[in-house]
Amino acid sequence: MGVRADNTRDQFLVEALRLFAEKGYDAVSVAQIAAAVGCSAPALYKHYRSKQALLDTLMERSRTGFERQMSRLHVDFRSVEHRSGFVKLPEEEQEEIMVQFFRHVLSDEFPSLFRKFMTVEQFRRPDAARQLNERYVDSQYEAFSALMEEFMAAGILREGDARAMAIQYVSPVIVYLGVCDRDGSRVEEAEKAIRANLRQFNAVYRLRRE
Repeated sequence: MGVRADNTRDQFLVEALRLFAEKGYDAVSVAQIAAAVGCSAPALYKHYRSKQALLDTLMERSRTGFERQMSRLHVDFRSVEHRSGFVKLPEEEQEEIMVQFFRHVLSDEFPSLFRKFMTVEQFRRPDAARQLNERYVDSQYEAFSALMEEFMAAGILREGDARAMAIQYVSPVIVYLGVCDRDGSRVEEAEKAIRANLRQFNAVYRLRRE
């Protein structure tokens, strides 16, 4: 699905993100962003006081958009409702949801461009490195740790270290997002690996009732 810009203010965001992902933040000028929208630099300044203000808005828009996306996919496992609903599903449906989670996060153009931009900028901007770690590592392991606790409390998984189990459960999704951002031909491989990991995880940890 492409990035949709409903108004001029949003068009500046979209085109700035495309250019930042392609060239890096420092290499892109306000004039280039404005030209990509078909406007002059003064027109951009009517909406954003500086390139930094535009970047700050992009950061916030990406954060809230990612949270909405997780909620829409019912995989925001910070939510008790999402955790309890997921735990009750059959293994096959859980597997399918995790693959869908990967597909949506990978293919949605705005977060995909943002991820590429942050990946490049992480070596130049501490805030970019921090946001990448928070969104795609720390927050995911924290949320999936809570999910593992829910599984164990329900007597579905054998007792263990919830964080270690979370890392085993969701790491292939996190790893393959980066792999497929760099090489789009490996999506099928990624999905097979995610499914194989979940089946192996269940084989090791899931309690089977006679």
